[in-house]
Amino acid sequence: MPILAQPHPLSQRPLRGSHKMVLFYRGPEARITHEVFESTRHHQVFAIHELEFVHVVRPDVIEQITGSAPIRVCSTGMAGLSVVLATLGWPVLGHPSVTMVAIVMLGASSSLSAASWHLRHRPLELRAVHGGRLVCLYRTTNRRTFGQVTRALLRVLEQLDDMR
Repeated sequence: MPILAQPHPLSQRPLRGSHKMVLFYRGPEARITHEVFESTRHHQVFAIHELEFVHVVRPDVIEQITGSAPIRVCSTGMAGLSVVLATLGWPVLGHPSVTMVAIVMLGASSSLSAASWHLRHRPLELRAVHGGRLVCLYRTTNRRTFGQVTRALLRVLEQLDDMR
């Protein structure tokens, strides 16, 4: 029988006079309550009130543009069209310059297409400062789950601010 990972004891007990724990998010990789952020993947538990400068690591503008769906689709299509033009340019059209331009376009569009498909799978990160050092709270390539975790932590932080 396999041994299943047990949640950290800190995340199971109510703290500071609270009899019930408010659960904001529970998933296979993270659990967020009103007092702790628990990463089940990295087996880390952070007290919410100890987190500072919580932020999402955002890609720069070039990565956002290169990784976008229109660039990915168009560069892949252009690579395919360039192969056809490079193959048929000189023999069918009788112009070697068409073949040369198609080969250059094939190289450029293939490079852009490869970069775009690679950036699509880049992980999203949620970071914070904890105990004076920068820590990665959560990391995934799943945009939906990342959005859910981020919104849950934001709700906890807003609730904490309202109580102060």
